[in-house]
Amino acid sequence: MTGCSVLHFVIGLPGPFATWCETALDGVARHAGVPMPVLQANTPDELARAVIRSGGSHAIVSSHSPGGQLRAALVDSQSPFLLVLDDPRRVLMALTTDGMDFFAALRLVASACAVLRDCAGLPAALVLRAGTPAPESMTAIARHMAFALSPQDTAMLMPPPAAAQDMTAVHSWWNGLPPWARSAAEGALGPYESASQSGMPVRWESDLFWRGERPEAPLDGAIDITGRGRVLLSGPGIVMPHGGWRLTVRLHVSEHAVQRDFLLEAVAGKVLAACEMTPSRPGLYEAQARIVIDTSVDHPVLVRLSLKRAAFDGEIALDSVVLAPERV
Repeated sequence: MTGCSVLHFVIGLPGPFATWCETALDGVARHAGVPMPVLQANTPDELARAVIRSGGSHAIVSSHSPGGQLRAALVDSQSPFLLVLDDPRRVLMALTTDGMDFFAALRLVASACAVLRDCAGLPAALVLRAGTPAPESMTAIARHMAFALSPQDTAMLMPPPAAAQDMTAVHSWWNGLPPWARSAAEGALGPYESASQSGMPVRWESDLFWRGERPEAPLDGAIDITGRGRVLLSGPGIVMPHGGWRLTVRLHVSEHAVQRDFLLEAVAGKVLAACEMTPSRPGLYEAQARIVIDTSVDHPVLVRLSLKRAAFDGEIALDSVVLAPERV
């Protein structure tokens, strides 16, 4: 995948259990006399730079939301890798408890969930689930990655158990979230929480977006469109699973924003869709576009709304963006 380097991938939700799996693999490799640094990479470019900086020929690659090209390379190489599954709400709780901003954590967890859906059926994957007894996981990791490990070695090398919260605590935390936070998380994570929900649309609430092209300026209400043509809002920067998607943007349009020309775009390192929209009456307005996520898409999806020409008055407010999977 990168010359003659030997890379062992750990793909999964960025929580305590994924960290435990990386530590376990590192211990097994060191025991075999092959110490490996842990590299972080989601694209081929990031991986190449990380390998060069490490200066070694062997590495563990921790990847929470690998892009399409990196996933395709992993499939082509047929190299064994670890696929780490955990409860998305538990991981979201762990990240926010550690101090990460709620919406930054939600973007990270939703992106990882999308990748896990695409990778779950790959033959070279060893699926590891949080809650599995540690000796069982440790033995499976060593066997799948072709490292010999005796029961005595397993006991000696096994890292301390991952500090994961039990689900009773997770449910309590979840129920204590403010309604706006819980609604945003339900929309972004709901389709990934069980197999029965896999056909549900993904819903991105306005809280996941920002003003203009400034992620540091969260969208917190209506946008005054007065002024020159410009990008009005962007977001959320979340990876989507492979496939075709029907994107619906729901906006509230004021009377003075009617008959203004807007440009709606979906981008992920490249333009996936673009369409002009001209609301004809005030109130709720919907615009739709079709996007396709394939192995050439290496970046999270951004939905961008721009004012095409200068306006002297008017307001718009984003309600939500919904992505419904196209039926095959």
